[in-house]
Amino acid sequence: MGLAPTGPAQALFKTASRFVRQLELFRVYTKRDYRDGLPDKAEWGQGIIATFESGFTQGPVGFGVDCIAQYAVRLNGGRGPSGLRLD
Repeated sequence: MGLAPTGPAQALFKTASRFVRQLELFRVYTKRDYRDGLPDKAEWGQGIIATFESGFTQGPVGFGVDCIAQYAVRLNGGRGPSGLRLD
């Protein structure tokens, strides 16, 4: 048995029928080449951005929900050529 909105709540969900979902994945590589004798530094990172946008209700005051989530991971940490502070 399921629950279904009735009355004003039903009208609210019918008018908010446009949803936008987006997922972006990207990688970042940064390298510093110090030519004056300092050791080179390089790092990789992976990022994720997820976006959700709902439609809005019609009427004097529109109601909608927008959410965004971001996450990043440093791929080459530990010993080796790192230290650029991508985190």
